[in-house]
Amino acid sequence: MSVLPTEVLLHICTTIDGELEGSPDQKRDSRVTIAALARTCRAFKEPALDVSLEKQRKESW
Repeated sequence: MSVLPTEVLLHICTTIDGELEGSPDQKRDSRVTIAALARTCRAFKEPALDVSLEKQRKESW
């Protein structure tokens, strides 16, 4: 069971995604960090995957 609400976890993932935007290396680091969060803690899994999938959708347009 998550101690933090899903909205907070989603905000954390979104913040990580936004803070590491810029160069190709920073974008890669963002994806790696979010993927690591999804694997590290069950509470982060869904929010991290949501952010990751949204990012992929935006990049494919």
